[in-house]
Amino acid sequence: MISNPTTRYSANDFNPIFKFVADMVESGKLPTGVFGVAQADRVIDVRAYGHWPDGRKVNTDDIYLLFSVTKPFVGLAIAQLWERGKLNLSHELKRYLPGFGSNRPDSVTLWHLLTHTSGIDQNIPTPLSDDMNEEEWHKLLANAPMQFTAGSFKLYNNLAFEYLAEIIRCTSGMDLEAYLQHELFAPLGMKNTSFDTYTRTPERVLMTERAGQLNVDRFMRSRVAAGGLLSNAHDVLTMGRMLLNDGALNGSRIISPISLKAMTQPQTIGIPPTKPTDFVDTEVGLTWMLPSRSKSIIAGNIIADGGNGIYGHDGWGGCMFWMYPQQGVCFAFMTNLLDAGMHCDEVNRIHNVFASCL
Repeated sequence: MISNPTTRYSANDFNPIFKFVADMVESGKLPTGVFGVAQADRVIDVRAYGHWPDGRKVNTDDIYLLFSVTKPFVGLAIAQLWERGKLNLSHELKRYLPGFGSNRPDSVTLWHLLTHTSGIDQNIPTPLSDDMNEEEWHKLLANAPMQFTAGSFKLYNNLAFEYLAEIIRCTSGMDLEAYLQHELFAPLGMKNTSFDTYTRTPERVLMTERAGQLNVDRFMRSRVAAGGLLSNAHDVLTMGRMLLNDGALNGSRIISPISLKAMTQPQTIGIPPTKPTDFVDTEVGLTWMLPSRSKSIIAGNIIADGGNGIYGHDGWGGCMFWMYPQQGVCFAFMTNLLDAGMHCDEVNRIHNVFASCL
């Protein structure tokens, strides 16, 4: 029987998943791996596998590029501003970016941005690929083409997070990096999480491998709101402990329990994907992914009272951050291989071996 949140785990309980990660690294499937597990009151264990290109052993505090594991951190910032009365998810985007939508017959709200249902065509030039000033960038954002009517489909959208970053700046007076440091990372003692780590101390960051046409060096310097945070397993587990404690840790309240519950409810039930192969077994919360109909992830089939079981997010480079609230645990998996084709299968295996430990 799967355990409940009061179960007290030991590090030995998770030997199967630690061995699984070690085998993936030793077999060459992954260049490195750091896996950590935590409960609300403590980190249970973190173990590191593999070597840096120069031969050094990987340590548990080494820094990785999170890619899309960044998204729920941005979502937490929006949820904070929501519960503080600074914004509302029903607000139209044009309220924060004047001129947006003048070329669209529909209305795009903040809710659409958070749930990948905005219909904003993200195939536009960005500062990542073209040199442009801030005024030109805002003009492009305001005039982004419509791919479909907002709310009619769900389609994974990275560009939506650039709009969310702009909303955070407009409502808080701080850019995304400053806001996250002030309101999330500093209160929780997450000293290793930032968009700027690579710029300041590139020697601390394990470079992503098999990047193909992606210029990872440039990506790391570009503060991409959808996927540019860098962090380590210890910091990600600190965030997980806060979530397991209903939004608070070490005397700091990050988000209210009711706001957290709203974030982790399935928001997109009944909204079809643009392609039948997308979101096959997953609903979207407010930036969180909810594998609520999974046929391949064991724990995705266990639905909690209120509509959700496990929730979390994966990153393009292989990093994973997942919450198992019914069992009272979370895990952080850090790696540095840009290979989405391999990750699809390996991600499911990581979940299932982890579930066998519970």
